[in-house]
Amino acid sequence: MHNSQLAVAVHEAGHAVAQLSNPPHPQIRSVSIVGLDPALLGLVDTDAMWQPYMATLEVEQSTGEAWRALAWKDTIFYLAGPIAELRWRRHSRIAIAFGAKQFAEECFGTPAPEGSTDFGRVRARLNWAYPGEQREAFSKAWFEAEAVVARHWRAVVRLGRIIAERGRINGDELSVEWERSNR
Repeated sequence: MHNSQLAVAVHEAGHAVAQLSNPPHPQIRSVSIVGLDPALLGLVDTDAMWQPYMATLEVEQSTGEAWRALAWKDTIFYLAGPIAELRWRRHSRIAIAFGAKQFAEECFGTPAPEGSTDFGRVRARLNWAYPGEQREAFSKAWFEAEAVVARHWRAVVRLGRIIAERGRINGDELSVEWERSNR
């Protein structure tokens, strides 16, 4: 197993743990680093909570607030992967914290990240949920996602190693491993 393969597995485990630690959440069907489209290094097969069509609808304020909360949960999910990978690559928590501004610039700068990337998905959600305040919201989300990864670091590493070893873990196995990690 290559170190880069393990880094990708830890990245994907970061996503999965962020979602599992923040119920209610959509089912995770699988987490994989093998057998994917060549453009993908890894994939957590799950549904996003906020969907782009939501940005096009006029809704009551309470519904808009509920959708904003879904967009926020997705943002934490998408940021937890890169943060877990940074931590795996031995960046200290303080270095990761100081990186928030740099990554916010990458997320909201020019050129825009591709929509199918973690930062592209974060950008879409925060542009909709926090127009004019995206960078500030990004930094807040970055710190929240970093805290989730730090709080569950043992589980992230454990699941990352399992994913790297097997190449893929289905949702039922993931749930069992998550429960074992939290005992």
